[in-house]
Amino acid sequence: MKFTLHDTFNGGTVSVHRSIETAVRAQLSHSRAVKRANGQNSFIPTRILCDGKRLDDNQQESALGIQWAIETGMLRA
Repeated sequence: MKFTLHDTFNGGTVSVHRSIETAVRAQLSHSRAVKRANGQNSFIPTRILCDGKRLDDNQQESALGIQWAIETGMLRA
């Protein structure tokens, strides 16, 4: 499987990953970089795609769990 971090505002690919965990980490990192460069209230909407399609329910739940674990410190960022 190939996970793609897709910029939904500009319609481009930000990065490509082999696991959903690395895609979630990239999404968080990209968000921090945008805020650092353009101010705390700025953002660029992104979406993680699996083989070019939206994540199914199980993958979405997994991605949210990974994001929660990273943000709470249970997984090292």
